[in-house]
Amino acid sequence: AVLRDVPQSVLWLRSESPEAHQAILAVANSSGLGEQRVVFAEWAPTTAQHLERSVLGTLSLDTPLYSSMTTACDILWAGVPLVTHPRLKMVSRLAASLLTALGVPSLIARTMDEYAYFAAVLALSSQAERDHRMYANVRGAVSKGRTKGKLFDMKARVEGIERGVRAAWEL
Repeated sequence: AVLRDVPQSVLWLRSESPEAHQAILAVANSSGLGEQRVVFAEWAPTTAQHLERSVLGTLSLDTPLYSSMTTACDILWAGVPLVTHPRLKMVSRLAASLLTALGVPSLIARTMDEYAYFAAVLALSSQAERDHRMYANVRGAVSKGRTKGKLFDMKARVEGIERGVRAAWEL
C-alpha cells in the first residue's frame, strides 16, 4: 500500500538471492508497481560502508511479525526514521523498545492502518516542499535521540553493567 500511495518511493532490500529477487520482482510487476521500484543491495564490505549507505534512506519500515533488530539499530544510528507496529511476540516488539529508548515513541503504530498511514505521511512529506518541515522534524528527533536518548548512551550502559557486577560480587 505504501509503494502505491507514495509515487516516487522504492523498496530497498538487502538481498543476494537470485531466487528471492525473481519472486519479489514478479510480485512488483504483477501488482503494477514495476521492477524499477525495487532496489536490491548486497552486503556492504565494512560496517562503515553499511552505515554510510544507510543514511541515504528516507524511511525504514520495520516488519510487524519479526522486528528488524540489528538493522533497526543501524538505521536509527544513521538518523533515519523507522516506523514499527509491535505485535504480541517478543520478536516483533524490539524496534518499539528501540524507538522508546531513542525518545521517539511517536513512530510506534498501534494498528496496521496507522502503520501504513505513518509510513505514507512521512514518505510523502519528505518529497513535498510544503510538508518537508514535518519530515525534517521527525528525522531531527531521531538524530537527536542518537546523542540525547538512552539507546546509544554507552557510558550509562557500561556504568549499569558495572553496578550489576559489583552487586553480584557483594552477594
